[in-house]
Amino acid sequence: DVQDKLLELVGVSDVIAGHALHGDLEALHLQHHRLLDTALLFSIKAMPKWTLSLKDLVDHVYGVEEEASAFQCEGVSHDSVQDATWAMRLALHEVVRVMDGDGRSAEIPSLPTRFLAQMQVRGMPDLSEEHLRRLFERAEAPLPETCSITCRAQCTLVEFPSAEEAKSVFEQKGLGKQWPDDDGFLCKSGGKGGSPAPGETPFIWLKSFLRISLSCSKKGQVDRSLVGKIIGHRGRRLREIRKQSGAVVVIKPAQQATDTMQPVEITAPSEEQVHEAELLMRQVGNGDRLGV
Repeated sequence: DVQDKLLELVGVSDVIAGHALHGDLEALHLQHHRLLDTALLFSIKAMPKWTLSLKDLVDHVYGVEEEASAFQCEGVSHDSVQDATWAMRLALHEVVRVMDGDGRSAEIPSLPTRFLAQMQVRGMPDLSEEHLRRLFERAEAPLPETCSITCRAQCTLVEFPSAEEAKSVFEQKGLGKQWPDDDGFLCKSGGKGGSPAPGETPFIWLKSFLRISLSCSKKGQVDRSLVGKIIGHRGRRLREIRKQSGAVVVIKPAQQATDTMQPVEITAPSEEQVHEAELLMRQVGNGDRLGV
């Protein structure tokens, strides 16, 4: 019934404005090609793969307005009409800005500060809050009682009272060696919490929103026949190279089907880490196992 009603209201030539519209269209089993999606209108500086929530965008553009600060406040029930209203306001804001002569995409300088007080635990399905707290205690990095923990299928979110507390816990040595992800956010794995009790699961991957500068880089090429070895099953070897070296290694597709080499780029905080990543890639390419 909802699908039929929507089709009565929206024609092929109409523009639908909203936030993260792919989810709504999938739920309705509909296709529409004239969209104004606020999740795609705004980008974060140096983080092209990221999209922000509607609440974050409203705070960024209209944060000084009292009405905006009340939108999606904690403890207030969800209002889909308010969501649609604010998404339309953001879309019109961007249309007017572009029509006034600013053709650049709307770039947000950095992630909202609330992210700095968060940590994600990934790759641990069916994780309970009690189990998670025990793992952090074994790693000698106990979570404050005031933390909010939201357990999800593949990514458990830990929210701290402040960014300082999140940073203090993440920096504990018992949580393992730190390494950067593609966006320069610090991650950890292999800490003392990874020695589970019977029937428990070890840490797979901790992700913080602390960033480091990947200021050193080197571009080169890798023999196409070795790419599968270097990447490994589901990217495991490439992740291990990243963890051991502290460098981000990106192997790009060959430009032509007949090319025997593929472009590769290594970025890291230091030249030494770039060099270490190179050595580890050669080691894997030669068939040697990485020491864990």
